[in-house]
Amino acid sequence: MDEKNLRDYTRWTTRALLCFAVAWALSLVPLPFSLLSGVVAIAAIVMLVRSIMAGLRTERRARAVIMGALGILASLLLVAMAGLSAIFYQPMHAIQQCQENAITEQARAACKDSAQDEVIDWLRGGR
Repeated sequence: MDEKNLRDYTRWTTRALLCFAVAWALSLVPLPFSLLSGVVAIAAIVMLVRSIMAGLRTERRARAVIMGALGILASLLLVAMAGLSAIFYQPMHAIQQCQENAITEQARAACKDSAQDEVIDWLRGGR
C-alpha cells in the first residue's frame, strides 16, 4: 500500500511541476497568450493539493506539505500576475506594441517613459 501512495505522490508532484513550468513559460510570452498562465497556474494548484493529499499518506509528510505550500504560493503569484495583466490589458498591450515597434534604444526608453502616463490615463478613463 505504501508503494502505491508513494507512486501517487510522485505522479501528482510531477504533474504539478510540469503545470507550473508551463505557466511560468506562458507568463513570459506577449499578451494575450500570457493570460493563459493564470489558468495553467490554477491547474498547478489543483495538482499541488492532490500531491499534498497523496504525500500525507506516505512517510514524506513534511516534505509534501512544505513543497506544496511553496508551490501554491508561487502559483498564486502567477495567477495574480495574469489577473493584473487582464485588468490592465489595454495599456499593457499598447506598451508591448510600442516596444515591439521600437527600433532604437532611445525609442525603447521613450516607451518606458510613456508607460506610466498610459496607465494613469487608462485609470482615469481617458482611453
